[in-house]
Amino acid sequence: DNDEVINRNDKVIYAKDKEIQVNNKVIYADDKVIHVNDKVIYADDKVIQVNDEVINAIDKVIHVNNK
Repeated sequence: DNDEVINRNDKVIYAKDKEIQVNNKVIYADDKVIHVNDKVIYADDKVIQVNDEVINAIDKVIHVNNK
């Protein structure tokens, strides 16, 4: 099974081995570090910060919106 499941634009993207696809780009999230829009975002305790919003990633499901 996959480690992470990303739901973006009503599209489910499976990110294996901590690989996250954002904006048609495959980004490796090592040590729970997420790169979104050329920004380095630390996801401590499964909490993702996107667009100055704190999003709780429960069950390793991350919702990423446009922009």
